[in-house]
Amino acid sequence: MPTLPQRELFGNFVDPVTQMRLSESDGYLVSADGDARFPIIAGTPILHPDPEAYLVDEYMALTRVIAEFGVQKSPQTWLANVPFNPPEGLPQDTEIRGEGYPGFWDHMPIPAYLVPLTSSDATTLIGGILGSRFRGLGLDLGCGQGGMTQLMSQSCERVIGIEQNLYLATLANHLLRADKIDIPYFDPCQGWKQTVLSKPAVNNALVSCATVYALPFSEPLFDWIHCGHLLDLLVDPEQVIDAILRILKPGAVLSIVSPRDYESAQHFDDLTERLNDHFESVHEQDDLTYIRWNHRRRFVVQSDWLWIGKLR
Repeated sequence: MPTLPQRELFGNFVDPVTQMRLSESDGYLVSADGDARFPIIAGTPILHPDPEAYLVDEYMALTRVIAEFGVQKSPQTWLANVPFNPPEGLPQDTEIRGEGYPGFWDHMPIPAYLVPLTSSDATTLIGGILGSRFRGLGLDLGCGQGGMTQLMSQSCERVIGIEQNLYLATLANHLLRADKIDIPYFDPCQGWKQTVLSKPAVNNALVSCATVYALPFSEPLFDWIHCGHLLDLLVDPEQVIDAILRILKPGAVLSIVSPRDYESAQHFDDLTERLNDHFESVHEQDDLTYIRWNHRRRFVVQSDWLWIGKLR
């Protein structure tokens, strides 16, 4: 995979409010008129519409980034009008570190009686459906720790991830660049254990902390956009689809993975109808059922809807 200077990926971003082009300057992404300044914290650009308000609201995520990854600037630089206290401890995550990366579940111990249920999930199927054809610029919306971003980096020249949570975005940038992930997990019989997932280091991807309701892009840039377990969490998913239509190139690919709603079997119908107005359907599959060890201590049955389309 190609190696790119980080500032080349920075060059794709705009102010999410004014749509003005941004450039890197002294640890910030700055608009041409100098009125908008978005901090780059531990290598992660914060591109929320009001970055200071975001950092105040997500104070615990910021303190965790400082404690785990370190920063070069004083936090008071980003929070000019807010007092800042030392980092505090946080409760343990419900997600296991590295969850979602290719090969992750091969490293997790699974009881023999559950093995027949551990089929490939929708994310794994996407690679087989689309193949390894080389694409230009990819976008992973709601990328979490960066597992799908890693997969996209193998067939895209460049990839940008968007993650609303600062800690997850920073963790994703850290894990993507690593050639292995140390995975701590809890075995109910043996207590805490650790395994190691070896993987290719990624040098052609960058994750930004931003919201999908105000994407920091102003023109058709992307050859492939992926939404994994995102649209079902949004109050207004159609607003995000509208934004996606504005930034996809003609002929580009959109892939969507979303949990199946057993109480409303038709809950994808309206969305599918909207998508079919703009896309040529490449693949659609419902009820992709698989089992995963989630939340550290229990197995969870999941079922996904997968849709892939090509923009007309």
